[in-house]
Amino acid sequence: MGQQPINRQARVNPILSFFERIGIHYLDQISQWDPYSLLWSSWSFPAIPNDLNASLSILQSHLHSIAPVKKNDLAGFR
Repeated sequence: MGQQPINRQARVNPILSFFERIGIHYLDQISQWDPYSLLWSSWSFPAIPNDLNASLSILQSHLHSIAPVKKNDLAGFR
């Protein structure tokens, strides 16, 4: 709460543009799930160019507070 939407934070635009170029459009594309409980376990980011590491760090901080808990709950994040 109280955070700007991801697409409104200029500092994450470089990494979001990179993700769009490589076909990542949804949180479930970078989410790891426990196969038995379907609980979210971590983010799984592709290899990131070095010049985007700062933007990725900001995105990771933002995502930390909005991570879905269960795979079935992810529909609202598409």
